[in-house]
Amino acid sequence: MNSSYLPIIILLSIVGLRYNSICVNAANSDQARPGTRFKLQSPPGEPDAKRNSNLFQVVNEWKYIDFEYPTFVERQLAIKNGDFVIKNNLPLGIDVFNNRLFITTPRWKDGVPASLVTVPYPTKEISPPVRPYPSWQAHSSPYNPDCSKLISVYRTAVDVQCNRLWAIDSGIVNATVRLNQICPPKIVAFDLSSDEMIVRYPLPESQVKQDSLHSNIAVDIRNGDCLDAHVFVTDVWRFGIVVYSLAKNRSWRVTNYNFSPNPVASDFNVYGLNFQWLDGVFGMSLSNGPRSSDRVLYFHPMASYKEFMVSTDLLLNESLWTDGTLDTSKLFVPIGDRGFNGQSSTSGIARNGVMFFTQVHRDNVGCWDTSKPYTRSNLGMLLDPAENSTLIQFPNDLKVDHEPRQGVWVMSNRLPIYLYSQLDYSDINFRILRADVDGIIASSICNPMLESVTKSEKLAIVSIEEGKAGAAKGRSPTPTPKNGTGAGVTNGTQPTNAAAPAAAGAGAGAATTTVAAVAAAAAATGAGGGSGGGACRSTLHANKTILKTVSVFLASGKRNSNNQSKAAAAALQNKRLQRQRKMDELSGKINPKLLDSLRKKTRFTKDELDALCRIYRKLVSNCQYAAKTLASSSSSAAIAKPHAAVEGIDRIVFRELLHSTFDIVTEEILMERIFCSWDKAHEGLPLRLEGWLIGLSTFLRGTPAERAAFCFRVYDLNTDGFITKDEMFTLLRNCLIKQPQDEDPDEGVKDLVEIVLKKFDVDKDGKVSLDDFMATVTAEPLLIEAFGQCLPTDSAIVSFFSTLQV
Repeated sequence: MNSSYLPIIILLSIVGLRYNSICVNAANSDQARPGTRFKLQSPPGEPDAKRNSNLFQVVNEWKYIDFEYPTFVERQLAIKNGDFVIKNNLPLGIDVFNNRLFITTPRWKDGVPASLVTVPYPTKEISPPVRPYPSWQAHSSPYNPDCSKLISVYRTAVDVQCNRLWAIDSGIVNATVRLNQICPPKIVAFDLSSDEMIVRYPLPESQVKQDSLHSNIAVDIRNGDCLDAHVFVTDVWRFGIVVYSLAKNRSWRVTNYNFSPNPVASDFNVYGLNFQWLDGVFGMSLSNGPRSSDRVLYFHPMASYKEFMVSTDLLLNESLWTDGTLDTSKLFVPIGDRGFNGQSSTSGIARNGVMFFTQVHRDNVGCWDTSKPYTRSNLGMLLDPAENSTLIQFPNDLKVDHEPRQGVWVMSNRLPIYLYSQLDYSDINFRILRADVDGIIASSICNPMLESVTKSEKLAIVSIEEGKAGAAKGRSPTPTPKNGTGAGVTNGTQPTNAAAPAAAGAGAGAATTTVAAVAAAAAATGAGGGSGGGACRSTLHANKTILKTVSVFLASGKRNSNNQSKAAAAALQNKRLQRQRKMDELSGKINPKLLDSLRKKTRFTKDELDALCRIYRKLVSNCQYAAKTLASSSSSAAIAKPHAAVEGIDRIVFRELLHSTFDIVTEEILMERIFCSWDKAHEGLPLRLEGWLIGLSTFLRGTPAERAAFCFRVYDLNTDGFITKDEMFTLLRNCLIKQPQDEDPDEGVKDLVEIVLKKFDVDKDGKVSLDDFMATVTAEPLLIEAFGQCLPTDSAIVSFFSTLQV
C-alpha cells in the first residue's frame, strides 16, 4: 500500500495502528613483484595450513600504460603529435572472457589513443602493452570525431550466454577539465566470436541531461533468449538509470531519490588528498534467481554508505516509467549500510550468491552473502590492512567472471592521485588482481555454508563499528557453522532473493515512527509556563535602565568623546569576535564557550557535537563546491565574476541530506518548510552552525512536545500561527495520487479537510492553532505527521548516529 494514503487511513479510522509514514604526500613503498601472492584475512587463531587457500594474485601491473602500435614509427609519430601522451592514460574498467582481458581507458585527458583495449590472459609479461579492441580503426579521433566509432568507453559487461561484450561509450572527452560531449552517449555490443560491432544505440536526447555522465553498465538476459536482453546504464552525475531493450531497440529513463548522493558521504580523504565527489547511482549487480523474474538489481550511489535494491521486473516495465501518473518512489528499497567510510564503486555477484564490492576509502574488497541480512556484522573485508596495506590502492572496478572456477577480478588504479596530483611513474600505479571465489570466502562470514554470527557476537561487532570503526581493522567476525536447518533470514530484516521482488513491489521501506508517552509531552509543555511575571519584571528593569542612561548622558558632558571611543573599540572587538566565530563555523571548530552553551541548548554529548561539526564542515564545503561549479559552468563572460562564499548549509544540500540520510520522502512544499522551520531565529536563511545543531537536536532527540511544535511550524505554510483549511487542502492534496478514473479528486480532498478540521480544531474557531495541534497530538500521538512526513524514521536515526565516530 502506498504511504501517501496512510494519513487518510489514520484520520478516517483512528484505531490505534502505527503509521509508517575528498597535496599528495604519500611516500613510496615496496611494491609486490610479479606473481606474488597475498594472504587474505582469516579469523584469528586459525592455522596457516587452512589460510593458504585464501590467496590474491597480481595478474598484471604497470607503472604506466603503453599501447601496441603496428610499427615503432607510428608510435613515435603519435607521441610527437600529442595523440599518445603516456602519462595521461589510466585503466578504469576490467572484464574477462576466456583468454582475454578487456580494459577501458577513458579519455579523461588528451593523448589517449583508444578507450577500449585488450591484453591476453594469461600473459608472459607482467606489464604487457595494450591493444585497441576490436581494432585501431574502431576508435575515432576526438579532434575530428566519427560518432559511429568509439569515443570514450567507461565500463563493459560480458554477456556469456550470448558471447557478447557490451560497453557504455560516454561520448565525453577531457572530463577532468570541462565536460566536452563531442558525441551522444551510446550503448554498443560486440560479438566476441567475430569481434564485430553488432549493436550501436545512441541514447535519445530526452534521456541525456546537461552534464550527464554514463559510467557503468549491467546486462540482464531473460530465459536464455539472446534477443530478450536488457541493459542498465547509470548516469552518475544526473542520478538516473537508462534501461535499454534490445528486442524493442528502445530505452527509457528511471529516476528515484535513492539514486542521489549522500552529502555526508561525499567527502573523501585518501593518500593525503581531500576531495568531494557528489557522484550518484554507480554500482550495480544482478542477483542470481532461479527464474528471470526472481532477479533484483542491487545498486548504490558512489557517495553513499547504503545499499539498495529493486525488482528488475519493475525496471523492465516501460509504461511504469513513461506514464508519469504512478508513484514509484517506494519501489526502491534500502537494505542496509556499510558504515562510515564505506563508499563503494562497483560490485558483482557470484553463482553462489555472494556479492563482492569495492571499498575505495578502505583500499579493500568487501563481501556479503545475499541470503543473509545486509547488516555490518554480515559484511566481510577480504584483505587484512596490516599485511596488505599497498596491494590495492583505490579499487575502482570489480568483476566476477563466469568461468567454471569462478574468480573475482579487481582493478586498482590510484585514480584520485591521477586526477588531483601527480602519479609517480617510477612506481607501480595500476594492478589487476584475481582470486578464486570459493577460496577467498572460505573462512569468512560471506561463506554461504556458514550461518550468520550469533546475537552476542553481532552486538559486540556493532558496538565496535558504531563506537570506533577503526578498531576492527577490517576483520570479519568468526562465523558459526550451519546446523543443518537451512539458510534463511536470521532476523527477518531482509527477504531472500526469491522474496525480494515481492517486497520491492509492495513498496517496502515505509517509515515507522515511535512516539513517546503523553505524560512526557504534557510535562514538556508545562515546563514552558510561568514566564509572564518574569517578562513584567524585565520591562520595569528596562524602564529604570533607560531613565538611568538618560541621566548619565545629560551629566556626561566632557566624557562623551571618550565614551564614543570606547564604543568604537567595543564594536571593533565584537566584529572581530563575529569574524572568528564565522571562521570557526566553517572550519568545524567549536570554541569552549560556544561548546558549553550548545551542550546546554542541545541533547548532544561533547563528542557528538564534535562529530556533528565535522559533518557541518563537509556539508558547507559541498555547498561552496556546488556554488563554484554552478558559477563557472553558467558564466558566459571571458572572466567569471567571483562568487560569494556560502556561509551555511543551503537548501539543495539540506534536501539531499533529508532524502539520503533520514529517509524523508515528501513533497517539495514540505521539504521547503522543513528547511525554513529548522532554525526559527533565521528562517529561510542558510543554516549556520548553531542553528544546525539546535535544529538537529529537536529533529533527532526532541521531546514529543518539541517535535510536535516543529511539525506545526512545518505545516503552518504562511507562518501566521495557524493551520487553515486552505493549508490543509494544499498539504493533503499533495499526499494523494490522482487516479484517471477520479472525476474530481479535489472534492475528496475537501471532504477529508473537513474530517481533519473536526479532529484538530479543539476550540472550534475554524482553524488549528498550536494549542489545538498539541492537544490533539497528545491524545492521538500517531497524528503528529498527519499532514505529511517531516520527521526521520527510528531506523534512520539509529543509522545516522552509528556513522558518528565518537
